[in-house]
Amino acid sequence: RGQRYRGLIAPAIAAFDVIVAQTEADSERMSRLGRGADAVSGNLKFDQAVAPDARERGARWRQLLGERPVVVAASTRNGEEALLLAAWRDRVAAGDRVPLLVVVPRHPDRFEIVANLMAQALATAAPGARLMRRADLESAAPGLAQAPLLLGDSMGEMQRWYACADAVIMGGSLLPFGSQNLIEANALGCPVVLGPSTFNFEQAASEAIAAGAAVQAPDASAAFAVALRIAGDPAERGNRSGAALAFTQAHRGATERTLAALEAWLGAALRPPR
Repeated sequence: RGQRYRGLIAPAIAAFDVIVAQTEADSERMSRLGRGADAVSGNLKFDQAVAPDARERGARWRQLLGERPVVVAASTRNGEEALLLAAWRDRVAAGDRVPLLVVVPRHPDRFEIVANLMAQALATAAPGARLMRRADLESAAPGLAQAPLLLGDSMGEMQRWYACADAVIMGGSLLPFGSQNLIEANALGCPVVLGPSTFNFEQAASEAIAAGAAVQAPDASAAFAVALRIAGDPAERGNRSGAALAFTQAHRGATERTLAALEAWLGAALRPPR
């Protein structure tokens, strides 16, 4: 699309003092618009620190939720929850032993919308079961260890959900939204299942799949099935968890590479005039 507006974009790119690209492909795209990157740093998201209490809190939640496998649908977007709940209902109707499904919507203004969808799914597939929510974890409400569905209606706690999960279905990838951040889940050793749409994390997704840290499925139903398989298989889960940690560790360092690329320019910019 940039080529269509090259007359505007090329001079703008030429005016930058330093360009640091995330990938070689990004640098090549910039080159086609008149100037390649001065450096390729990698993805800064690999350098995000794990919150000090994430693992501890996630482990505490896990104790409250019982010993059954836990699948977290993380940062889900509009339309994806309905697809996952349909897959969940199909499994329940087939008489399968279904792990706990935790749904954590991306946007807080959709919490109640998703709560209604989950309540409707419970009414048809598990009559009499109460929809559990994030506040029930705080109060250690009775019935958590048997709850079939749980709504993660809170903000800023995604790392805790990853630390609690056996497998994660990454929101934004089941419909054409381009996926949310799979790197954060892998950094906590959580295997990730991706849907078909990953254009926001194209390189990270392909490399995670190659490393065994993630699996890609063609649709929501298949993604749910793969997540159930991983969550219910200790050997596969352990192998993919180790692969996830190794994958994120191997890709750290983008912050240092970015700062190194900026160092010479910053030195010249900050040097007082003679």
